[in-house]
Amino acid sequence: MREDPWTQLSLFTLLALAQQARSSGSSDPGDAVLLTSGRTLSEFLHYLRDERIARYSEANFAELEVSCRHFDTICNSPTVSDITRGTLGRFVDGLEDLPGLRKGTKMSPNTIRKHYFAVLGLLKLAIEEGELAKLPELRSADLPPPDDREPRAIPLAVLGAIYNACSTATCPQVPGVRPESWWRALMCYLYYTSVRRGHLITTCPDGYVINGLCWDRIDLESGLIRAPRAIHKCRRRETHCLPDVLRWHLERIRPTRGWADQMLSICSSDRQRHDTELAGQLVFPWYRVQGAGRGEACRFYTKKHLYHCWHAIQRAAGVKPDLEYGYYDFHEVRKSVGTAIADQYDEHVAAKMLGHSVDVFRKHYDCHALERRAAVMNSLPSFIPADQLGGMVG
Repeated sequence: MREDPWTQLSLFTLLALAQQARSSGSSDPGDAVLLTSGRTLSEFLHYLRDERIARYSEANFAELEVSCRHFDTICNSPTVSDITRGTLGRFVDGLEDLPGLRKGTKMSPNTIRKHYFAVLGLLKLAIEEGELAKLPELRSADLPPPDDREPRAIPLAVLGAIYNACSTATCPQVPGVRPESWWRALMCYLYYTSVRRGHLITTCPDGYVINGLCWDRIDLESGLIRAPRAIHKCRRRETHCLPDVLRWHLERIRPTRGWADQMLSICSSDRQRHDTELAGQLVFPWYRVQGAGRGEACRFYTKKHLYHCWHAIQRAAGVKPDLEYGYYDFHEVRKSVGTAIADQYDEHVAAKMLGHSVDVFRKHYDCHALERRAAVMNSLPSFIPADQLGGMVG
């Protein structure tokens, strides 16, 4: 027999209910809405979305949805009040069995940790909302160790080969825009602004595009890009200058005005109409006009297909996947830019350009960090007598 829910309430929850009852003009806490009434983690996330819409950007909300979906699937959709340390342990174990982005691999330790800490952050908010009495946090030893591989840069010669291999691309299918021009403009934008891929193309795993950079934020005449908060990972407004090379590429992917309005006439569902209207506004719409079936036309491609095409272009350029790293990732373009800036100027300038602290830049972005440390150590004055030092150094 199920226990009466009132016996399961913590003192914190009772106080919260009493406060809610007083605010509604009632003296009985039973008149308040019972927050611990069987809400799953996904339902709690959407409750937060409705109550605190300014808390999350569109991209962050989409990532949290993925973490909640994994959690509900692996743990059989427990209510927030029933989540324990053992539940989180089963969640982490289940993530380790899921496939990774590369064929034949498992989910990476960093991705597992990202999903775990996303769930943990929601549980902290559940305590604030009175849905959870105590945070069921795992020990560090129960989590897979973070990926401590050194950051990898893409050599300029390889970037040039990938740029030329964009001529083999067959998608996206944006009316009036050649696929090779789309990919070359994307590469130049990532390189000359050092932004994340998610700032330009924000997708959910099912291909539902939430947001992205729109044409009304780009002024080709003045040479400025004013990116809104909604597409930034940290909810910051950013202004970028347009180098001449990037401006030239953007001019070649600017679609014919009104193409989306013409495509709406052949859309047969609300999803198709939504995708088509949004594609007409985006600078980099991951969009297709034709599909295997009627329901797949006039829609956005999936995020998985984006990486599939990016890897296909690299294969056409003669790039072989590294046994440890695999193919080059979009984020490695950002790391290459940061490293190049640090080489030409210094680490502080590079960290400022990328929006990170110097410590984070050194650990995750500077591909020449070890060489810089070695140069500093070799330049230290020596305490060894000069007549003995001669045979020790080259």
